[in-house]
Amino acid sequence: MSPPPERTPCPGCGDELTARALRAHVCDWWRWLDHQVDLRRDDLDRFEGELGDYLGTARGQFDLWYAARERKRAA
Repeated sequence: MSPPPERTPCPGCGDELTARALRAHVCDWWRWLDHQVDLRRDDLDRFEGELGDYLGTARGQFDLWYAARERKRAA
């Protein structure tokens, strides 16, 4: 009995595939997106923290007010 084929993660979506299947593989868009977000989770968490800190400043509050005003004017 031969050993099971070795599986490798797709660099795009993380799906575990054999080398042969990987050559013909096309990533599912939603799986690809989820995997890309997971790969960048630390960066996204850091960005959210920095954005929250900025929006807590006087300049950030002004930018929020100004953006809301511009949305109302455009509507």
